[in-house]
Amino acid sequence: MNKTAFFFSATEDLKLYSASEKNRNAMYAMYQACKAINRPDRYGSSIRTIMITAVLQDYASKFHRPYVRYTPDDKTVDAKVKVDLEQVLKSGFLETVAIYEDTIAQVLDQVRDQAPGFDFEGLKRDLHRAIQEEIGILD
Repeated sequence: MNKTAFFFSATEDLKLYSASEKNRNAMYAMYQACKAINRPDRYGSSIRTIMITAVLQDYASKFHRPYVRYTPDDKTVDAKVKVDLEQVLKSGFLETVAIYEDTIAQVLDQVRDQAPGFDFEGLKRDLHRAIQEEIGILD
């Protein structure tokens, strides 16, 4: 693979709620923004694939255990992180997008020291711009 593949998705494991349309739209905006910044060798060669799944959950479960892993041999970041469901349920579209963007930034910050030479700040900056563009498209 000659590019950084950047994937973002959300998993719903809800007994009491269902994700609202604004939440699904926010997830879609983030997915599209991540897809827009998949560019060959733009950020460095120490990471090739980033896969982040945000878990919306309203009960305790051992199935969705959070983790953040960087595998240097595969040059892969793989993460499953829980998102504060109560905060998402109270938030509008823009606030939910911000929650997801912050979630991605936290994952990237956790692997920063493990992937030398990767331009994490450039990736976050480009992601923010792509999010702003996607929000403009969805308005």
